[in-house]
Amino acid sequence: MDDVTAFGLILAIIGCSIAVLALLFSISGKLSRIRENTAKIDDVKTEVTKLATGVDVVIRYGLRDSHGTATVNLPQLGEVQITAHPGANNTEYAIRFGRTHVILDAEYISKKSKELGFEKEELSLLGAVPKYTSVAFNRLVVQVPSTDPEKCSTYISMLLRFIDSLVSRYKEELKHFENIKI
Repeated sequence: MDDVTAFGLILAIIGCSIAVLALLFSISGKLSRIRENTAKIDDVKTEVTKLATGVDVVIRYGLRDSHGTATVNLPQLGEVQITAHPGANNTEYAIRFGRTHVILDAEYISKKSKELGFEKEELSLLGAVPKYTSVAFNRLVVQVPSTDPEKCSTYISMLLRFIDSLVSRYKEELKHFENIKI
């Protein structure tokens, strides 16, 4: 093999290597865009799941009549109607508050129950943490992991006092965030 042929072969190998590297970088960029776009699909899936849960709750509780509904008055949130729906493994409570408030959000209540130690009380009483679902800023469905009427009544009383106490805490938190100075 002469020098010209060997030089040409080396140039061909270098050219192919550069082409392969360029192709790999192109594929990597496209895969990154695919990951970014599929992350948005997960966000949409989460929102659709929340919407489906809300629609399910409205259908199950919004259209039922309120036989067996108990009514109590809370200092911050006014008149509250509580309806129990016992099941095989848990008891679902449909709670309708007389006043609307932004704290009546399932995620906010769940977050605050962890932060303020209420979750520990739930665990000690029920052995598991109840699930909350918001229907609106005045309706909440609580799935209590118990069918014992005494435990459930005790828990719902504790929960309503806790939620009512969140209103004044929320107002204090809001003042703290409004005092930001630039």
